[in-house]
Amino acid sequence: MLLTRIPVRWERFSESPPDLARSAWANPVVGLLVGGIGACTLVSAAWLGLPALPASLLTIVAQCLATGAFHEDGLADVADGFGGGVNRQAKLEIMKDSRIGTFGGLAVVFSVGLRAAAIAELPMSNAALGLVAAGTVSRAAIVAMLWGLESARPEGLGAALRRPARGELVAAVILGVVPAVISLGPSVALRSTASGLAAVCLLSVVARRQIGGYTGDVLGAGQQACEVVFLLALAASSSAL
Repeated sequence: MLLTRIPVRWERFSESPPDLARSAWANPVVGLLVGGIGACTLVSAAWLGLPALPASLLTIVAQCLATGAFHEDGLADVADGFGGGVNRQAKLEIMKDSRIGTFGGLAVVFSVGLRAAAIAELPMSNAALGLVAAGTVSRAAIVAMLWGLESARPEGLGAALRRPARGELVAAVILGVVPAVISLGPSVALRSTASGLAAVCLLSVVARRQIGGYTGDVLGAGQQACEVVFLLALAASSSAL
């Protein structure tokens, strides 16, 4: 319900709205779904005879439609806030603004462009499996950020979440990494995962220094950073073979 536009009729199961914090550990399951949508789109586009780059771009379009560009929006807000704010409060105010600025626009362009380029460089089977793996690992990274950072403000989506318990973190990591290992093999999967998580760690350090922790936008930017670097590392591994 939170990470996609797929309708979930929670009122059929409960009289009260769902507790978002309790579901964070299952984020990689959503990543499996979104990655699967991307993989099916890529294979279908290739079957129709489209060249690699247009097929890759259509794949990202399909994923954005599935998620409502949820994480791309967070990336844009973080880029605008961190790039344009002169102090912590100004950065947070910019991130709340729904309008997109130069930094945000460029960040989304680079994210889409780098992902499309990386996917286009991969053999079809590796690209399809890599999309699924990147989807699970990058959503597990959101849980890791929740565990490692404090909320930067008392309101908003980020504040509705909480620091996961150690068992929830372990569950998210297992659900994120195991599909990647199964689909790509241990060596490639762990190398790509380590690269993606390094990007998330760097963003987390920057977020702590810039605004004191995470917001919902920072979590979305972390997912994007992880997915981009994961796919780039996968493409590098493929080209090295």
